[in-house]
Amino acid sequence: MSNESSIDKIGDIEVPLALKQRWDELVSSNKALKAAVVEAKAAAATVAPELTAAKARIAELEGTMTKAEHARAMAADGVQVDDDLYEYLQYQYGKHAPAEGEEKPDFMGWYATAKESNGVLRAAIAAGGKPAAAAEAAAQVAKPAPAKTLPPKVPTAGAATFDADNIASLGNDPAAWKANKANVRRALFGQ
Repeated sequence: MSNESSIDKIGDIEVPLALKQRWDELVSSNKALKAAVVEAKAAAATVAPELTAAKARIAELEGTMTKAEHARAMAADGVQVDDDLYEYLQYQYGKHAPAEGEEKPDFMGWYATAKESNGVLRAAIAAGGKPAAAAEAAAQVAKPAPAKTLPPKVPTAGAATFDADNIASLGNDPAAWKANKANVRRALFGQ
């Protein structure tokens, strides 16, 4: 009988009792692990958007810090970096291909050589870092002087003749029309 008590069944198969007990432990452990995985996935789903937002904010702050470091170094050359100039320089740096066998320099290493060869950068340095002020000065020089306008020719109250030019010159001034009312009637209606 002792032999029968040491045997149990898993499904339709007879196995030793120790194996059955171990099997039951593993099955319950597997169920617990599956529940933990489901719980962890649910927790990760709630944290994932916050983590993504935090990573984006870190990248944004790193970019701002890098731009500030570059602007500070370029300010030593008299270049005040605005967004357009910085975007242009980043584009030019991205296009830079080092010679074969050389590594691509960091941005400031590239800038050191580009300030001698890049025309836009040379112009910004020559303008003392004020490209906007130079453009404004050029626009002011290019503005044509306003044309001199003569005051309208208003006929006097005693004008003998009125033609179309004289009537048109009265414009929208009620006082001029009132002063010349009789002369306008005489010119238009012959009265």
